[in-house]
Amino acid sequence: MSVSTFSYTDVPDALLDLLVGHVPHSLPLLRCLQFTKLHGSGTPAPKILFASDNSIPPWEGAGGQVDAFTAAYLDLAAGPETQMWVYSTLEDNGLSEEEEDICSRQIESLVNEARRIGREYDGELAYPGRILIGSLHSSTQGIIERKGIKLDRRSTLGYDKWLFKARAVSGERICTSSSSQAFPKRERDVR
Repeated sequence: MSVSTFSYTDVPDALLDLLVGHVPHSLPLLRCLQFTKLHGSGTPAPKILFASDNSIPPWEGAGGQVDAFTAAYLDLAAGPETQMWVYSTLEDNGLSEEEEDICSRQIESLVNEARRIGREYDGELAYPGRILIGSLHSSTQGIIERKGIKLDRRSTLGYDKWLFKARAVSGERICTSSSSQAFPKRERDVR
């Protein structure tokens, strides 16, 4: 089965619905796309990428269930901030070997599309010849590296994402008004 990768300039509502069904794994990309849909990107040329084994995405009339897919937000003009956020159903637990193979091909196709867009981009790049990806899941990272695509790490440390209920956090309140404040970071707060 061949993989099709699609590129959009606007966030498809149905993609948001699809990502909601994969929370918490899809949360970084979902939040990025929700913000973009509500407020815009602030840059002229963001792209929303979607890869699946369907020749047409479900929101364009293909219908049916999409079990495996890979999606991304790509904004090359966003540098030095994060330029790309990726989610693949590979991040979900309990996939069969066949589903992992499908996801692997989707990730490769989507990354190749991002690379093509990067080569054709005529604006100034914060990281010439590179794309800064945020919150890249280790399984997705592994697929990218196995496909021979080189990843340069900005740090030797891994990154953890934590999802918790705010009301379950003890301690003093950090924000007491509607305005946000920056507090100094302490090593003991980062674990």
